[in-house]
Amino acid sequence: MSIRRPRAAMGLLVAALLVPLGAVAPAHAAPALNGEQERAATWLAAQVPESGLFASAYLDFEGGIATYVDYGLNLDLQFALRELDSDDAADEVYDAVVSDTAAYTDQFGTRYAGNVGKLATYVGLNGDDPAAIDGRDLIADLKALMATDGPEAGRFLDSPDGPYQSANTVGQSWGVRALAGEGDPSASTAAQFLLAQQCDDGGFRLYQNVSECESGVDATAFAVQALQSLGDPSFDNEITGAVDWLVGQQAADGSFSDAGAANTNSTGLVARVFSSVGLDDEAEAAADWVVGRQLTGCPEDGAIAPTVAAFDAAGSNPIAQLDQDSFVRASVQAALALDLRSAAVAKGPLTALVLTPSSATPNQGDTITVTVAGQDAAGHSLGDVTCDVVLSSSVDTDTITGNAVTFNHVSPHVITATHVPSGLTQATTVQVTPTAVTPSPGTVVPGAAAPGAAADASRAGDRRLPGTGAAAEPWMLAAALGLVLAGSAVVVLRGRRAGAHL
Repeated sequence: MSIRRPRAAMGLLVAALLVPLGAVAPAHAAPALNGEQERAATWLAAQVPESGLFASAYLDFEGGIATYVDYGLNLDLQFALRELDSDDAADEVYDAVVSDTAAYTDQFGTRYAGNVGKLATYVGLNGDDPAAIDGRDLIADLKALMATDGPEAGRFLDSPDGPYQSANTVGQSWGVRALAGEGDPSASTAAQFLLAQQCDDGGFRLYQNVSECESGVDATAFAVQALQSLGDPSFDNEITGAVDWLVGQQAADGSFSDAGAANTNSTGLVARVFSSVGLDDEAEAAADWVVGRQLTGCPEDGAIAPTVAAFDAAGSNPIAQLDQDSFVRASVQAALALDLRSAAVAKGPLTALVLTPSSATPNQGDTITVTVAGQDAAGHSLGDVTCDVVLSSSVDTDTITGNAVTFNHVSPHVITATHVPSGLTQATTVQVTPTAVTPSPGTVVPGAAAPGAAADASRAGDRRLPGTGAAAEPWMLAAALGLVLAGSAVVVLRGRRAGAHL
């Protein structure tokens, strides 16, 4: 049975790994997540399948898509989720990994030292005992992989040793952290070999024992974290030299690159290192650059793109299966720096929905679409969140499919959007009007005047209208006058007869 540290305690432990040497992490509750962190947490949690293990996709030899489980990536995923208050999702991933630790540490007949060190470190950070997990002692396993004498004393090596050693400075750093976390005295020996990988410029090289010493951003950042975990002031100068080298590698826009284009996982990693040594301005610049690569709106809101090119290509489209690994890999590292971003780029949590119907006055029988955008308390746009809402109507006969609504009756219709992740709701009123009737030629619509009647009435009421047709002849006028007089006589005669009966 695992006994997990609550997040506040885990946060203190992580802080203790990252604070300047000689300092003590202050005791305080974990701060509330900001909007960017909440959105990253939601997206990352959505990547956890029922099995608990995220599967990376690749093209097989036949051009089809196959998947595999990168357990190291899943360990990073569970840690990021834990730090982002998504404990349930973190538990699913962590439990799946530690239920079969050999699947990560032992593959193809080889026990990988870096994997053992990383697993032992994360087991400790989760409050479990790395010396008693999944029926094995990870600390003993790790120490068995460490050279004890000669020029490589303290180096963690894969077993059996061979020409294809995967051991490098990142793996060495994980081993140092694992032993330091358990207070094992052999951690200092491992740290000495780690220091042997520091170049004259202050940075650390990735590949060990090579003729040239070329510093790398990721290797240097991991090495700094490992040296900090020892809490030994004798390493202060080496840490300062490494941090100074990192400062010199930061681009004007705040980003970092490691053997390629600027990327968010390297930038997020270094931002945390800067924050740990009090370089707040540099940390903030790095975090701001990361925020600029976070997707907003549907369908991948909260994901952090690995590069500028990947961010631009993503747009408002679903992330392709083959690209999901790179977005998860970037997000688990970069999301941990989102709490360092400046107020200038800050976007708070979702507090309001803005509904935009394609028509506010549709006709009966029409179908419209309703687009929903999100906003924070300051009115900052959080992008299109239509895919995260469910629409409902005040009129039961309306037909709703996704964000499309078909109206069957004439009346005001109140359309309500409910944001599923947050429960937030917002409504808008749509006035449905009768369908216009266009009569065919010659058709008399009930209640409507006959064609031409309006014109005739108009002419009859305007005595000034000019006459039309041929002029009346005099004999025609005389005949008409006679008919009028004869009619008058008949009326008078009938009146007298009627009066005789009174």
